Amino acid sequence: MFPALLDKVGEARSFAREVLAGHPSVDSAELIVSELVTNSVLHSLSGEYSASFILGLEVRSGVVRVSVVDLGSENDVDLNPQLPPVDQENGRGLAIVALLAKEWGQDCFPSGQRIWAELVADSAS
Repeated sequence: MFPALLDKVGEARSFAREVLAGHPSVDSAELIVSELVTNSVLHSLSGEYSASFILGLEVRSGVVRVSVVDLGSENDVDLNPQLPPVDQENGRGLAIVALLAKEWGQDCFPSGQRIWAELVADSAS
């Protein structure tokens, strides 16, 4: 569990790198962690209310599952994100997740949401 603050994004990435050390998907997983955690801090109620988010990392049968649980958002997550124009400074996070992950999605709960992404070791770069 991390406080939903921008300066915790780097700590979350470091945590993922440490947990997944030596795994073939570590670089892609670290990038996905960065994008999902940044979105949680910037766009969820966790960030708005200075609450917390939970970072989950699971390795099983060659699959790495990254998940971020937070208090959710008033806006729906775009599960078919498009890359923005090249001159736009932001808005690439979920498109990057969609490109890197074999599968990804959102689970909604009465008290929040979980955004998750799964990587397969064979497809990691």
